[in-house]
Amino acid sequence: MNAFYRRLSRYSTQFMVLLVSFTLCGAVNANTECDPAQDTCREVGEWSIGLSVGLGYRSNPLLDGDDIPLILLPSISYYGDSFFVDNLDVGYTLIDTESSMLNLLITPSFDRVLFEQWDISNILVDLSSSPSFTTPNPGDSIAGGSEGAAFTEILSSELKKREFSILGGIEYSTPLNDGQLQFNVLKDISDVHSGSEIRLAYAYPFANSGLNATFGLTWKDKSMTDYYYGVDQDEVVDDRGYYQAGASLNPFIRLSWQQQNVHTSTWRFVFEYQKLDSEIADSPIVDKDHILTLFIGKQFSF
Repeated sequence: MNAFYRRLSRYSTQFMVLLVSFTLCGAVNANTECDPAQDTCREVGEWSIGLSVGLGYRSNPLLDGDDIPLILLPSISYYGDSFFVDNLDVGYTLIDTESSMLNLLITPSFDRVLFEQWDISNILVDLSSSPSFTTPNPGDSIAGGSEGAAFTEILSSELKKREFSILGGIEYSTPLNDGQLQFNVLKDISDVHSGSEIRLAYAYPFANSGLNATFGLTWKDKSMTDYYYGVDQDEVVDDRGYYQAGASLNPFIRLSWQQQNVHTSTWRFVFEYQKLDSEIADSPIVDKDHILTLFIGKQFSF
């Protein structure tokens, strides 16, 4: 039975990688009168299913973590009068006016995706080349994004599994200067790490071009950041110091383009760059300070 649940968890996370990878083009609005040529518009009461086929990848900042290939990207959405499903987001609209929208939202934490292809049985973390680090005494904590002791091989039994978590909260959006401002306040409701996350993004569409630019920030509190990127004291042996990550602020920029005035299949391109806070980048299990996403392909609607 345990093996069954492990397989189910693995396949669920792999499917989540695909859906998360596809969630790259901004918010979707539901309207009773809708132009099918617009990717950001869905008719009320209608299910929408799509598949993008192309080439791309999402870089993995974890040490020895495999980059995530983006080849087949499914999407599914439904917008009722109040209830909606948009890929992995499930919500209920409380307020919907011309000037603002307020939703109750359930959405996954995306950090877990990075760990799915991470082989923790053979991790080599070498910080010995850092000129300013000091080796802590056994059991000392490395906190606040500072560098820690040189980590050698870490066996899979020395690191606890980073679990998939579900966030719940509110989502507020409003038009601003021909664009859309979106603000999310979220809390772990799956009792995995009890952390909180705040997402802020501004999306600006360039008229009649299919090009959209999005600028945003994601803030994660200490509990969430440390759960995924910290190293607990019981995960290390010998004289290696453990690492406590603090709250993190991660800015990103996204450029997306989609072919206009084509109803059944459209070309699309996505570029996203996310800069990781030093609280994440300085973790001994992380060796990059950014996440890069690229995709070009064709989207088919069914």
